[in-house]
Amino acid sequence: MIIKKNSLIFSLLFLTCSCDEIIRRDEPCFDVYGDYSILKDITINLKVDVNNGGNTSEMKTLLNKGAAYPVCFHLKDVVHYTVYFSYKDKINSLSFDAIIPKLIIKNRNAQVLYVYKEGEAVHMKYYGAWDDIRKEHSIFKDKVAVTREEYLKNHKVDNNTSELDFINNFYGFFG
Repeated sequence: MIIKKNSLIFSLLFLTCSCDEIIRRDEPCFDVYGDYSILKDITINLKVDVNNGGNTSEMKTLLNKGAAYPVCFHLKDVVHYTVYFSYKDKINSLSFDAIIPKLIIKNRNAQVLYVYKEGEAVHMKYYGAWDDIRKEHSIFKDKVAVTREEYLKNHKVDNNTSELDFINNFYGFFG
């Protein structure tokens, strides 16, 4: 009788918990690290494309002029990430399918964007595990902030994207 009573209590607790929170949160939140002397002049926005029966997008700010904002998503349905970053008048982006880090990194326990300065160039790297940061093993080539003209020359920009939307991707705030 005690086993049945405990099973019933467990079942009731499980049903009253938000199962969606338990089941669907399978990846870590995004974090941003770097020297504050650089981060105070940086904005990092994250666009997440989701397939939830139809394709939708959501934009969130990770960092805005030194202020960090924790960003977590229900990631089972995420298909693609685009990270937009700006440093003063320079910009760049990192775009990748969500499955790539899952396939490459065995013990995935982080989603870290590390920003650093080398000479006058500002770089951003993505790490998918805390141990990879220590080893300086980023799964993507680091991105260097470039002028807007250089960015447009090297990246295909959707013709339906307005000038204001383009600028907001890099400099806007998305709470």
